[in-house]
Amino acid sequence: MPRLDKQYLLGVKINTCFKNFNDLLGHIENNLLANKAANNIISTTNVEFIMDAQDDLEFQNLINSASLSIPDGYGVLYGLFYLQILDKIHQKDLPKAVFILVSFLAGIFLPILYRMQKTPNESLTGISLVEHLVALSHLKGYTLCLLGGWPKDIFGKRVQTDIDVATIATQNLLKKYPKARIIASTSQFSHKEYDDTATLSFIHNCMLKSKISHIDFVLVGYGHKNQEKWLIRNMAYIPASVGIGVGGSFDVYAKLLPKVPLTLRKLHLEWFFRLLVQPWRVKRILKAFPYYPMYLFHKYVLQK
Repeated sequence: MPRLDKQYLLGVKINTCFKNFNDLLGHIENNLLANKAANNIISTTNVEFIMDAQDDLEFQNLINSASLSIPDGYGVLYGLFYLQILDKIHQKDLPKAVFILVSFLAGIFLPILYRMQKTPNESLTGISLVEHLVALSHLKGYTLCLLGGWPKDIFGKRVQTDIDVATIATQNLLKKYPKARIIASTSQFSHKEYDDTATLSFIHNCMLKSKISHIDFVLVGYGHKNQEKWLIRNMAYIPASVGIGVGGSFDVYAKLLPKVPLTLRKLHLEWFFRLLVQPWRVKRILKAFPYYPMYLFHKYVLQK
């Protein structure tokens, strides 16, 4: 496997060598799928991952040991770009007060400066990655398994219902990509370790019906930390080549949540739309803004 460019943002690894999904999918096909027993994990690392990893070293180590840690959201890309700008400012050997002022102004205008780059990296969100992998399966026959996802009320609490989010998401995705090989999909099991045996039994039965002994991609929507820990415990027992935690992606493809409008995506305002449709996210969004940029400024500017 080729060596991959990476940076560390607040101690969390981010692979920075993929400009867009074409680059990422090419690497996955040419490298991660080559060894069926490799049990590769891809972390879709967003700002919430990074902030939670500050107080949870186990989670930080989990991300840093993943085969890939891709930037899910422009907040991560902005943070990495800000570190590059700070390095250039440091080289000017400015007085401390001037350094703080210039660094502050750079942070204020960061979104504009980022877009002024010749070829800025794209955000590689878990939601978009799900559809890209299903499309790839449609074209090339790769096998997938979808686990997790559940309806929530306006307070973010799980709703007791018979709705199987992963299965509905699968049905909707297959309407667009009818040749995709989604071997198994279910939301009936939890991320808890006591459910592992039943979950694996379900997957193995689906594999037996499809006459396969291996799955290419396992997409797990149990929420960050839980989904990655599930993959570490269980991938080898499926077995599967690539495991990816995809958070609430299945809710979108099951149409329990609307997709972020293209205009807001272009303006990098996905967080604002999610706040409108999921007001329970307010604490998580505040963690991403304004706490995250303030924490970056304190860590990399004021403490220097």
